[in-house]
Amino acid sequence: MAERARRTKSWLVNGAVKDYLDRLGQDERRWGETIEALASVKAGRIVDGDQMMEWIASWGIRRSAPARKASAVIRKTVKDYRRTLRRLA
Repeated sequence: MAERARRTKSWLVNGAVKDYLDRLGQDERRWGETIEALASVKAGRIVDGDQMMEWIASWGIRRSAPARKASAVIRKTVKDYRRTLRRLA
């Protein structure tokens, strides 16, 4: 394999280890995001899907639908997400 790639065995091994560690890091970040999302749901920071779609559909219309509860929940969720990203970085 090293000969076909015209690389040394150590170069191939180093690349494989790097790729593995990158994937492992992505898995850990996803797991952290999942835990944060579940905590948000448990805390009641959810928005009904139909309400969200109605609000999104109103974007670009002269008089967009008021964001109401959805906007507050989204702001809180984004804030939690950013906090999680800072903690994981």
